[in-house]
Amino acid sequence: METAKPGNLTLSGIVRGKITKGAEVFLYTNKFVNYKVTVDTILLNYNSVEEAEDTPVIIQIDPMGQEIIPQKYSLITDCPPTETPGPDAPFESPYYKGLSFEFDKYSSDNYYFNILLGAAIHSKFLVPGIINNVNGEQKVGFMSMKQSDDPNISLIGVFTDIRSLERGVKDFFGNDKRKQLMVLSFPDLAKILKSGNNDGFVINPFGPVSFRISNKHLDQIIKSEAYVKEFGKMEDQPIKTKPTVVEEKIPADAKVMLEVPTETNTEYLNIRDALVKIARSNDYIMRLGITIKIDANKNRSYLAIVDCAAMHMQSVYKELFEAAKPYLTETKSIEFIRYEDAKFADDYFTAMGTLCYNSSDEEDV
Repeated sequence: METAKPGNLTLSGIVRGKITKGAEVFLYTNKFVNYKVTVDTILLNYNSVEEAEDTPVIIQIDPMGQEIIPQKYSLITDCPPTETPGPDAPFESPYYKGLSFEFDKYSSDNYYFNILLGAAIHSKFLVPGIINNVNGEQKVGFMSMKQSDDPNISLIGVFTDIRSLERGVKDFFGNDKRKQLMVLSFPDLAKILKSGNNDGFVINPFGPVSFRISNKHLDQIIKSEAYVKEFGKMEDQPIKTKPTVVEEKIPADAKVMLEVPTETNTEYLNIRDALVKIARSNDYIMRLGITIKIDANKNRSYLAIVDCAAMHMQSVYKELFEAAKPYLTETKSIEFIRYEDAKFADDYFTAMGTLCYNSSDEEDV
């Protein structure tokens, strides 16, 4: 067996897929933190190899100067901690999904089960839904499914990544513009479930590994001392992650995604307040909405949808840009499009409730 280099960490476990010597990977721990590390050595049957695939191994990793304490049920993966999905970078909940592959083997281990549940609580999930007109109002309906063992039980299907969704729902978006793909955190999902008529939710209902959480179990989780200490009481929690991902085309040949900025995003709040201030003082601006655009190359920019006459467009855009410019720190750019040219705007802002200025309103948000 090859001796570990000073400072390296030695981990043993099962490889799902392929791992290669020298690869930069991410180490996720059961404390729900992650580290970027390098695979220094792979030992297969105590012999050093260049790569291994779908087999038990011992791995030595270079922590790259970080202080890392190895923990049981840690995970190594090439999947980075992704907060936002993009057209070519499917959203992942890597720690939860990686742990779930070992469910059949370790589910009787209470320590493993608690870590898996903790990983779910700290994850975000893709949730498909459809916007429908109900009595003239836009309502978001979620995909629910009956259970084969009890057809009276209805669960919302949520997914760790695009591939798990597509195992059962091919070409989800298609040409139906009512369809939305949302990113919801566990606390947001819990709040929606408690206010709805479903009996719980199921993670990755089409596989590779499904995991049900009933409303009864959900109640126990959200009332537990540890959950309340970290997330607060549910009745005190606003839904921070509103339906956040909509696939559209702006213009028709450019596939992009739109993400609703959260109310915890200080940069967004500063930009929104600056633009609304301009809108209120500029008689040419009738309506104003702001979202985040993610293009096919994963580039992010703010997208301001502005309702103004074409003849005033350039002067309005310039004034808005100058107002936003001081606050463009993490997301470096902001783009503008006329409301008239954004065919999705009415449905989008009605469904998401995020139109930040409307001159016809007596009170602006």
